[in-house]
Amino acid sequence: MSIRTWLLAAPIAALLAGPLGAGAEADKPRFDEITPRAKEAIDRGLAYLANQQRGDGSFYDYRYRSAMAINSFALLAFLAGGHTPGRGPYGRHVARSVEYHLKHVQATGLIAHGVPHYAMYSHGMSTLALAEVYGITKSPEIRSALKKAVELIIRCQNNQGGWRYQPRVHDADISVTVMQVMALRAAQVSGIRVPQDTIDRAVKYVKGCKVTGRDSGGFSYRFRSGPPGFARTAAGCAALLYAGRYEAEEIGDGLTYLAKHRRNPGKWYWYGHYYAAQAMFQAGGEHWDAWFPAVRDELLKKQDVKGYWRQQRGGPGTNNVFETSIALVVLQIPNRYLPIFHR
Repeated sequence: MSIRTWLLAAPIAALLAGPLGAGAEADKPRFDEITPRAKEAIDRGLAYLANQQRGDGSFYDYRYRSAMAINSFALLAFLAGGHTPGRGPYGRHVARSVEYHLKHVQATGLIAHGVPHYAMYSHGMSTLALAEVYGITKSPEIRSALKKAVELIIRCQNNQGGWRYQPRVHDADISVTVMQVMALRAAQVSGIRVPQDTIDRAVKYVKGCKVTGRDSGGFSYRFRSGPPGFARTAAGCAALLYAGRYEAEEIGDGLTYLAKHRRNPGKWYWYGHYYAAQAMFQAGGEHWDAWFPAVRDELLKKQDVKGYWRQQRGGPGTNNVFETSIALVVLQIPNRYLPIFHR
């Protein structure tokens, strides 16, 4: 039975069931957070994104082409709006995207076109996306692919506890590491076993990226090396929170750093806000209450009349799948539909 056939045959209650712990008060939707203007922007953004999907289920971005990570961001954007495979206005798009991901699961477990230079970026994002779909659908075919993908992540963790571009034990950086941590967390929530030692070592690596002595609170790109930055700090905070280290002092310092630099996030605007919004949501309380309205309104101002968002510093006006997907994920966090968003 194909994935599409299985999903269409599955009980709708199973497709829409919330993740573990979904009854928690913090995970209940707050309908005041997505304003009518934001809802309109989301609707236009999803319509734009749907029009960018190609016949084979893939999405094409003018800079990143058809990298699996781009396809994963787009898939998450639809899932964050409550669109499940085969169900809802964009159910057909979601089902085709899932099929496209499954077609690119290699024998090693790597999810990618061949073995590109940034293979683990794509793999981490694709594993996260499949874990989210599996958490919603419990598809046996997705579970099989997901287990292989998780096993590859576990095998490729380096001696410091992090991950780097290639699917092998080598060096590491915080941007690749946070993607693997999120993928592992999503897999755990969906019912896939992940060794605690893998998580503990990843936490040690991320904490080792905390910068001390200057602009205290930020995280560096590499373990005990380099200056702090907005995007890498957002990644560090998100990684620790998704690893369950809610009380780590590095998180409080990092959130303070992010709040200080929100208006000037630097070069990696979209990447930074993708993780910063999730970190603030996981932290909850006053962090989220202050952060989301400001970022929401900022994103609404940046949307093009045609429905897409573009890179911060110019660029073509078509095929902006990466920026549009991230904006949609951030704007739809209040829905609490994605299992990864649940605290």
